[in-house]
Amino acid sequence: MAFAKRQLEMKKEKARLEQERATVEANLEALELERDAAAALAEAEVLEAAAMEHDDNRSEISTLSSHVIPKRMEEYVKQQTQMSSDFSTLPLNISLATCAQESAPHLIDKSQSMNAAYDGDTNTVQERNRLYDSERLQSTRLSESPYNLPHSLPNAAFKASPHQDPASTRCTAQSDTQYYSQSQATPMLDFAKFIARRELVTTGLTKFDDNPENFRAWESSFVNALQDLQLSASEELDLLVKWLGKESSDDVRRIRAVYVTNPQAALQMSRTRLHECYATPEVIESALFMRLNNFPHLFLKDNVKLRELADLLMEILAAKGDAYLPGLAYLDTPRGITPIVGKLPSSLQEKWLYAGSRFKEENKVSFPPFSFFTHFVCSDAKARNDPSFKFSNSSHTVVQNERPLYKHGASRVPVLVHKTDVSKNDESDSVSLKETVKRDLTKHCPIHNKSHPVKM
Repeated sequence: MAFAKRQLEMKKEKARLEQERATVEANLEALELERDAAAALAEAEVLEAAAMEHDDNRSEISTLSSHVIPKRMEEYVKQQTQMSSDFSTLPLNISLATCAQESAPHLIDKSQSMNAAYDGDTNTVQERNRLYDSERLQSTRLSESPYNLPHSLPNAAFKASPHQDPASTRCTAQSDTQYYSQSQATPMLDFAKFIARRELVTTGLTKFDDNPENFRAWESSFVNALQDLQLSASEELDLLVKWLGKESSDDVRRIRAVYVTNPQAALQMSRTRLHECYATPEVIESALFMRLNNFPHLFLKDNVKLRELADLLMEILAAKGDAYLPGLAYLDTPRGITPIVGKLPSSLQEKWLYAGSRFKEENKVSFPPFSFFTHFVCSDAKARNDPSFKFSNSSHTVVQNERPLYKHGASRVPVLVHKTDVSKNDESDSVSLKETVKRDLTKHCPIHNKSHPVKM
């Protein structure tokens, strides 16, 4: 009996302690709710004072920016968050008028429900804990749903001020809407840029054609497309293999097969190999000179080929202006231009002879530069391919001489006959040939008619 009695007393003491703990927690929660309600009321008073000041000084308020009121609200929220770390969960970019309009009724109702719950005739600790958990869950849901606040901002922000005119209300609502749309448009714009760059990588890049003179332009476009995507070394290697040519991609595959466990080293080695094979000045200059040497000789009517030669000269002139290719300065000498002049038609060579000589006399130089020669060829190619000066061949028909017809519709055509003679030596030659065939081929050659065998 004594043990059971003692156990019962301990249970009562435990229940009393739990009840006291629940009471203390409820009081703390009520104090927090009162503090939030006081903050909301203070915010409402600030808005009412601003509305009254707007009625008194309408002209001064009209000159203010539409973002002044949200900034003041944001400053007040920052001051309140410094008082307690628990209040910092409220988003700072939400208007205080919305908090005052939306949160105050809920906070007052919660405080009243909490007081009624703990001042009633409830005798069990479990029921009080259940009520406390339900109220806490409701407050958490209210604080974690900021998406409903901006929609009620224009009406709730100025509903408490009876002196506010509708025009100013509409202006403030529009400014707040622009503020939130700008804050939400920034991440969407970044996301759109990312999607555009990703599409550019998959569809917008061009495949490298393994020509050294085109490698620098291709590499520039490839690097610009990948600079903001933050790709790993393995992903960049995959893109290199995809967009390189046949020979260059084979080099990258072999390097990647060697550095299987170190993709960063494989990427660095691949870049070095590509620069050695396609980006050195000697390789680019050799490729350009080879294209010039392999260009075919032009004739008088090869107007399309002449334009292709002009385009090639313009490409070489642009590369020559880059200090990265000093070997192209060789084209400013007679030895550099003479092989190209030899590929031009004879009429164009004559024109270049007079144009180059006149340039030397007028400018007092030893030889015309490559830029002047390129301009000369391009001008002639443009004139020869101008559709305004292409004449048809119908106006230049050739009239054949008609022969006079005689009787029976036949024309008199002279006939020429050559007299031929047959000599007796031909018969003797045929006889000697037969005798030669009958001879032993191992001692006499019938082809050269000499005394050496046919088979060596």
